[in-house]
Amino acid sequence: MRKLFHALQNKFTDKLNVSLLITNTRISIQNNKRALEPMCLSRKLHVPCQRAFSLVEVVLALGIVSFAFIGIIGMLPVGMNTFRQATDATVQAQITQQIITQVRETNYADLNSFTKDDPATHQARIYLFDDQGILVSDESLSIYKVAVDVIGNTTVFPSSSGNADATPVDVAKLATVKIYIINTKDPGTDKEPDPKKNRNARIITTLAADSDI
Repeated sequence: MRKLFHALQNKFTDKLNVSLLITNTRISIQNNKRALEPMCLSRKLHVPCQRAFSLVEVVLALGIVSFAFIGIIGMLPVGMNTFRQATDATVQAQITQQIITQVRETNYADLNSFTKDDPATHQARIYLFDDQGILVSDESLSIYKVAVDVIGNTTVFPSSSGNADATPVDVAKLATVKIYIINTKDPGTDKEPDPKKNRNARIITTLAADSDI
């Protein structure tokens, strides 16, 4: 009888130990799950936890930003080229205004001085200007080359009377002035150093009259 009691006791003890082991295992598993969940101090403040961005979301965001930057970078050369052309046109306009002012202030009989050969080089006179439109003498500092051509007796104005046979205005006192400007630093400009022969030269035409008429 005692042996039977001990046997039953041992069997009950084994079952109890197994039950305790299963319970401890369940508790351990639950604790591990809680440990794997993202910890957030905001739970104490009753604020829901926020998950981090996933790898897919990060890749998509980088792709969108990259496409935006590609478009912006692609517009930079166009913008720089437009800015360079605008600056070039502004400086050339300043140079043209300077030449026209000098022509108007020069005596009509001395207009040919703009086209006479340079005594030092015995070549056609060429004016040098820097990137600010200021006249310089050193070619290494120059950006623009300018040549002037004066053509006399080129324009005839009819008489104000309206008679076709009437004597026209004294054309000997009227001349056409052509101004040739090239940008020597522009990669698209022809390498010809003479502005009058350069096919990319900008040509401005004006009239010069004798103020004594």
